[in-house]
Amino acid sequence: MKLSADESATRPSKKLELPTIDLKLDGPSTFLSWSRQVRYTLAGRNLEGYLTGTHMLVYIWLLNSLVPTIAATVDGIEKVKDVWEKLRRTYDGVRNNLRVFQIKGEIDATVQEERTVQEYATELERLWLDYDHFPPRASCKDPACKEQEAFLQERTMVFLKGLTSEFAQ
Repeated sequence: MKLSADESATRPSKKLELPTIDLKLDGPSTFLSWSRQVRYTLAGRNLEGYLTGTHMLVYIWLLNSLVPTIAATVDGIEKVKDVWEKLRRTYDGVRNNLRVFQIKGEIDATVQEERTVQEYATELERLWLDYDHFPPRASCKDPACKEQEAFLQERTMVFLKGLTSEFAQ
């Protein structure tokens, strides 16, 4: 709802303050956690709609939550919605088998070691939450299609696991 100049002059102005996001977006490996923190912070203040608008405070707040190299790629985009969408398209990677493989490798390598059982379980929960973000072909409706995509994804994981260390990146 847009207020006229007269209405906005008579309405009390409420100062909007957003806390800093401790986690900086620095690429695909931090996107899920970073985007959750952004959405939860805004939702907790009933501001989630600002991600699809042009609110300058949210724009600046988002830029400050990015590492400088990533901030430079979106600086100058006028709408918060467009910044959010570019970051989502670039770093979310819902169908990114390489990211799935990386997460699966982290899950496989996670052991209790010096952690408490609770810390160990929490770390696995975090990794499983990230892993579950990447369903095989979310656009597939047919169960046979989903099964085939899951099969192909598993084969891709086996292939990636077998590559020599020179392909680790």
